Amino acid sequence: MQREPLEELAKAVRAALEHDERVNLHRSPIHVKVEDELIVLEGEAEDICTKRTAARIAHRVAEGAPVADRVRLIPAERPEKHDEIDGRIRDEVITAFMDEPVFRDHDLFVVEKGERRRLRDLTPEDGEITIAVDHGVVTLEGEVRSLTHRRLAEVLAWWTAGVAQVENRLRVVPPEEENDGELADAIEMVLERDPMIHQDNLIVTVKDHTVRITGSVASSEEKALVLRDLCYIPGVHEIEETIEVRH
Repeated sequence: MQREPLEELAKAVRAALEHDERVNLHRSPIHVKVEDELIVLEGEAEDICTKRTAARIAHRVAEGAPVADRVRLIPAERPEKHDEIDGRIRDEVITAFMDEPVFRDHDLFVVEKGERRRLRDLTPEDGEITIAVDHGVVTLEGEVRSLTHRRLAEVLAWWTAGVAQVENRLRVVPPEEENDGELADAIEMVLERDPMIHQDNLIVTVKDHTVRITGSVASSEEKALVLRDLCYIPGVHEIEETIEVRH
């Protein structure tokens, strides 16, 4: 696509973000530009749901033009020593993957100071994952055997405090078609793993990447956690909820 039509689409994306009540550009300074043949979102979002919403708006307005989401989450603090923060994030992501039963049969590697190191010695049955962290950005590379594994891996990284962005480059081998049933299974798996959520009281259905979630939770804080977890899961395009808060 020529640059001029892309510039017009980028203007339309900017206007859509300005007028969408779910995206507050004062609290989430997100910028739109054209780079090569891409419409690029850059800047910072106050939370994961704002980041995902901005990306969905951009894809819808861009009319099929490629969109790159480079928006990071606003850090709780502006660290001066990135190496120390990255080291803590790296250790916590490693622990999350080592402790997760779904990834027990995956070979795990970590990149530190440019060197790739194996974390455990086994013959992988399900695949391998390499973890790298740079300035709060967690990059996951390798192979997993299902879309559910790929989605869960991204959520585990996002759940780590201080993570600004997750680059999920994991490949599903053999390739697997996106489908509503698999996405619903992945959502239930994620909610089951969040110790702050009582997943048994929730019912999830998925149609064309739109998640409908009903049921009840004990507090408004728990409801907010449920909705945040849904935003962490790649493949969730829209959320329709009728969750009741028990008093």
